Order: sequence, then C-alpha cells, then structure tokens
Amino acid sequence: MASKMVTDRQKSASLALAILDAQGARLRSGLRAELGEAGADAGLAYLSTLASRVAEARDGMIDADEAHEAELGDDPGAREARDVATATLRERLVTLREIVRGVYGPLAERALFSGSASPDPVVLARQAGEVAARLESNPLPPPRVTGATVDAAAIVQQLREGRDTLEAALEVVAREAREAQVTLTAKTGAMATYDRAFTHFASSLFTAFERADEPELAARVRPSSRRPGRLDAEVEGPPASPVAAL
Repeated sequence: MASKMVTDRQKSASLALAILDAQGARLRSGLRAELGEAGADAGLAYLSTLASRVAEARDGMIDADEAHEAELGDDPGAREARDVATATLRERLVTLREIVRGVYGPLAERALFSGSASPDPVVLARQAGEVAARLESNPLPPPRVTGATVDAAAIVQQLREGRDTLEAALEVVAREAREAQVTLTAKTGAMATYDRAFTHFASSLFTAFERADEPELAARVRPSSRRPGRLDAEVEGPPASPVAAL
C-alpha cells in the first residue's frame, strides 16, 4: 500500500504542474506586461526547468516508495515462520519442565530450569540451548516413580533442533529488517530530494503569478510552511479542486 506521505506529495506536485501547464499562456501574458517579452520568456523557461526537476523527483519518490512497500511485503512469511518456531520450542520447554517436575521432583526441576520459558524468541533460543547443555552434562536423579524414565538424549536433540530452527527463522527476520531499512533509507532520501525540488518550484511559481498580478493562482500554488512538499491550499484550507484550479 502506498505511503500517504508520498501520495500527498504526489498530489501536490501533480496539481502545481497541471496549473502551470494550463495557465502558462495567462502567466506569460502577465509576466510580459511586468517584465517585457525577454523577461517573460526567461521566467517561463526557468519555471519549465524547475517543473521537469519536480516531475523527475516525484517519480523517483514514487519508485522508492513502491520498492519499500514491496520489501515490506516479504516480511509476513518470515515473521510467521519465527512465530511458529517460537511457539513450538516454548511448548517443548514447558512440557519438559512438567515432566521433570513430575518424574524427578522440584529439586531436579530447579537444577535444570533457571526460569520460565520466555515469550521472547531470542531469549527462548538461549534458554533451550542452556537446558539442553545442563541435561546433557548432568545426569538426572533416580525417578520418584518406579519405572518412569525420560530419554534425555532424545530431548536434548529435540531442544537443539528447535533452537536451530528458531535461530534460522530469526536470522531471516533480521535480514528482512536490514533490507527494509535499506529501502526505507532510499525512500527517505527520495522524499527529501523531492521536497527541495518542489519547494523551489512552488515558491518560484508562486512569485511568478504574483508578478503577473494573478493573486488567486498564486494562492493555489503557494508552498505550505507546515508540510514539506505540499501546497498550502491543500494543507491549511479545504482540499484544492484540480478542476477549479485549472
């Protein structure tokens, strides 16, 4: 889904460019009366250059926004795999704790587990590794119930497999986050480039309409002092109608 910050800027740019295109002849006439033929031609040529830069910056901003949104779209699968691995491993630790308490008693439980299974996947992976290491290096005491035993080696293997699966899922999520940061940085940079180009263009267009004695058109293209990359008429007043503006 496109970013509202980008689409708002896109609308302002498109509106300002459309006004220049539709009212170019009117602007030329007003500038000619104020600056003469050569002055009017030079002013419009300058505005045309600025308009091209705004259009290019706007399109670059849109492309960067779409690239970032596409990158974010890759995340749900990675997060789901992490969440499944977390739930599976946590259930194994909780079940094992209950078994150890029932078969070997609270002393064995406290020796094996330093705390409850954490909901944090990073902490949980560490806990699973620690429990597996303790279970492997410290033999369990005699069971409280005759004939009840726990296959420690099998449990160690299950815990380590669950930990490895979770850590692999965490790495994928971390990689996706790093990639998303790259596209976010690119998007932020593209927005800053657009804001500079738009402010320069809109300010110049506003001044040109004022010089041409067109206050109503000047008001429509005045850049906002509160929102970078936006038109004042769109931000601080009722939404500007593209049809009315043209």
